[in-house]
Amino acid sequence: MPTRGETVRDLSVNWGDGSGVQDLGAVTGTAAASHVFRVAGTYVVTGTVIDASGNRSTVSTSVTVIPVPRPTIIITPSPVPGHAGAQTTLQIQVTLANGISVQDLRIDFGDGQSADLGGAASASVPHVYTAAGTYTVTVTVIDTTGQVTTGTTAVSISAS
Repeated sequence: MPTRGETVRDLSVNWGDGSGVQDLGAVTGTAAASHVFRVAGTYVVTGTVIDASGNRSTVSTSVTVIPVPRPTIIITPSPVPGHAGAQTTLQIQVTLANGISVQDLRIDFGDGQSADLGGAASASVPHVYTAAGTYTVTVTVIDTTGQVTTGTTAVSISAS
């Protein structure tokens, strides 16, 4: 067991989820480490410290990870139906769990065109469809946990 006050030569953390060991190296004072668990469950997290004399100490604790709910994506076209050659506006609203935000928001208009809307949780996106038809609009959200969620809606476009 390391001696109190002894310099820490190496500190490592095993997150217990198969991701391997994170080596924090030599530490003076306190150290913080973060990790994203990809799957909900209970994990045994183990920290190992080795002091300058080579003494080793290991401590473990259980961590329960609960799933993060997927965002809700609402896509509302206007007008309905839209008209070829005229502007259709797609109102996008993304609702996320507390503490989670949008990292990236992308829209595919279903006609070969797309747009990256950045980190917006809501947007009003104008688009002109050049031909009549029914288009599948797909909105893809990547949230700050790395979770990818898609939402779709059909947009009907009539001849002008």
